[in-house]
Amino acid sequence: MRLPLRLPRESLSFRAPRRGPFLQVAKTAGAMIAAWVVADLLVPGPPPIFAAIAAVLVVQPSINQSFTRAVERSVGVIVGVVIASVLGILLGSPTWVILLAGAVSLVVAWALRMSPGATNQVAISAVLVLALGTATPNYALDRVIETVIGAIIGILVNTALVPPVPGPVGRAKVGILGRQLPAALARLP
Repeated sequence: MRLPLRLPRESLSFRAPRRGPFLQVAKTAGAMIAAWVVADLLVPGPPPIFAAIAAVLVVQPSINQSFTRAVERSVGVIVGVVIASVLGILLGSPTWVILLAGAVSLVVAWALRMSPGATNQVAISAVLVLALGTATPNYALDRVIETVIGAIIGILVNTALVPPVPGPVGRAKVGILGRQLPAALARLP
């Protein structure tokens, strides 16, 4: 018996039903550029990729979401870097150790009950540190510093350029909800 594979239509699209505000795109680009420039000035060495990535991931539609992403990203990087550093010191950096670090990172994050965002970040950081940084002294510490710089800049940019709050539209929607709520509650058994 063959079961047909049926995927929901939404899962087949990479496009959103509505385009987000351009301000979000501009804030994210500005944060990414600022994080790169600041980290490049403060952290010598290879290009500050971790700072740019952190800034992109941290700039979210709300300040609360940005703060959450900043904490997830920073904690995830620190845990991943520690795991990578320990395994790199003990076992070196052949390919199998890089893969082991990724797997161990996922298990450690699971054991610590980390959020999905932090869990992914732990594994990504462990793999990147071992794959890219084994030959450079202080590489791991510099990547943590870069990440924190990018996260802080992402929060600062998102705080300074808060999207406009649709006050009248929001009040109108709440008014409609308030008028419809009693009827909906009356229909409940």
